[in-house]
Amino acid sequence: PPGAAPAAPAPERARGEAARRAGTARARAREASEAALRGARRVHDDGAVDALRLDADLAFAIGDLRRARARWDRAISMAQRLGARRAHALVLHDRGCRTADRADLVAAVEMFEAAGAAGWRARAHAALRALPSG
Repeated sequence: PPGAAPAAPAPERARGEAARRAGTARARAREASEAALRGARRVHDDGAVDALRLDADLAFAIGDLRRARARWDRAISMAQRLGARRAHALVLHDRGCRTADRADLVAAVEMFEAAGAAGWRARAHAALRALPSG
């Protein structure tokens, strides 16, 4: 129609749509994460530790390393206060896998072994073996 802005070329429209969808997915993930954390603030058990761990994993996945580290640290602190060894080991496992932290994975292997969690111990050990030597 006269006076209407010309339509953007197809590749530009596709890029714009992809960026919009990615932003919407991030916003939805962030909302779900915040809802889980609100629940975690009211409950102090290993479920709260898991909520913090999962929020850290999400933050890491979207590139927010500062937030991820803060959430992992809070999860570890809470797990220690609660004596939630399995949850503590899971946080160390996730953080170790994502950041290639050998010390975290060694600690996770030891904690899983002490807890008799053979499956998780094997996963942590495999992640440890997969790290580059050095």
